[in-house]
Amino acid sequence: MALTDLNLYTAWYCPYAQRTWAFIEHLGLPYRNVDVDPYVKCPDWMKISRGQGTVPVVQVSRDGDTGLSVPGSIESMEYLANLKPEAEAFSSDPLKRADQKYWLGYIDRKITPSYYSVLTKAAGSTEADDARQDLETALLKLVEGVPLEHWFSGGNQPGILDFALAPFALRMALLFPHFRDYALPETTAPWQAYADWARRVTALPAFVASAPDQNTYRDRLISYYQSYAAGQGHQDA
Repeated sequence: MALTDLNLYTAWYCPYAQRTWAFIEHLGLPYRNVDVDPYVKCPDWMKISRGQGTVPVVQVSRDGDTGLSVPGSIESMEYLANLKPEAEAFSSDPLKRADQKYWLGYIDRKITPSYYSVLTKAAGSTEADDARQDLETALLKLVEGVPLEHWFSGGNQPGILDFALAPFALRMALLFPHFRDYALPETTAPWQAYADWARRVTALPAFVASAPDQNTYRDRLISYYQSYAAGQGHQDA
């Protein structure tokens, strides 16, 4: 790392950017945070993001050379985990590591789309009921598929799976009751385990560091996601 500089391009409201932001804080790697508006598709930003125009992006510089950019939350987290393998964000066992990668993909295939559906479907509609059922089914499959003793990543400290889900856990707990008069159940052991995990992971110092201005952060999120709850929001989500 002595010859490597990291720039982390984020947007304060974005859960995908918050994944990488919290994760790099957890790893204790030196970096510069650059807050951007990813929806302003200027040439410089499109070059940095390699044509994607979305956050997060980790830009890697060596010996004064700009080097490469690593766009995407999961991709950038995997790169950062490789910089500090002793943190054991991934399992050192090849089979367990492959299983962790499966669940990383599962979170983005099943859980995050259902989260957005719950947030954007009109309250009381059949689509909203279906979205809540899909989300609960997906979360239960994760809890039952990954033995949740303390952390989803399976070790004695949080890892890449925990930080991949944490920003969405925060938003589900905050936005669903506010906009949809709905909260995830806590009535059975699997749901209680999930709720306990969610409270612990969102209280981690690394996660708190990824939520700037704690006094106003939750109010700002509610204000920002008002358009999503009205069935609008950016297509990039």
